[in-house]
Amino acid sequence: MAMSYVCLYLSYRDSLEPYTMEERGRLVTAMMDYQATGELPTFSGNERFLWPTLRSQLDRDIQGYEEKCAKNRENGAKGGRPKKQTVSAETEGFSEKPKKPKEKEKEKEKEKEKEKENKNDTPSEREAAFVRFWEAYPRKVGKEAARKAFAKVKVDVSLLLHAIQEQRQSEQWIKDGGQYIPNPATWLNQGRWEDKLPGSAADRNRIRTPEEYLAGIEG
Repeated sequence: MAMSYVCLYLSYRDSLEPYTMEERGRLVTAMMDYQATGELPTFSGNERFLWPTLRSQLDRDIQGYEEKCAKNRENGAKGGRPKKQTVSAETEGFSEKPKKPKEKEKEKEKEKEKEKENKNDTPSEREAAFVRFWEAYPRKVGKEAARKAFAKVKVDVSLLLHAIQEQRQSEQWIKDGGQYIPNPATWLNQGRWEDKLPGSAADRNRIRTPEEYLAGIEG
């Protein structure tokens, strides 16, 4: 679930002080558009000097929100947050009640599953695919959020690598040392591998197929 709001911190007041009301309005509008679509704005006024700072904070907010949502989903899959154990004055000092046979069986099953996980040191094929994606993606921030987003993507990793190879040649990804490259989790969650960015290899010639791309890197 994408964030449905934009955080306007009180610390922004000092940063916005030198700017006109029109420039402030354009900045706030750009923040909302970036939050909703991930598209980068184009400025013609002085507000362009403050935008990189605001965008960095937006990226951190998005990453924190996505990580929080992922934790909430994990807790939901486990049945929600564990209930707090309360000890009344009447029961304090007494030993716990003996566990029922079914509860003991469940605990044994959980222990067996943990043992299997500990013995299995070889990464899964999906994790290996994520490692390939992470090594190829040029903006390395929010690795855990990217891993969770990658788990939800159903396309083959070769297509993602192909898209990264093409998009990293675009003007957007090259400009200002890669400042405008989306966070990897955002890129995955928004299906940005389907973007056709201006100034990419697609405009100069044509997009190579995933097979051609793989043949190129393996050769």
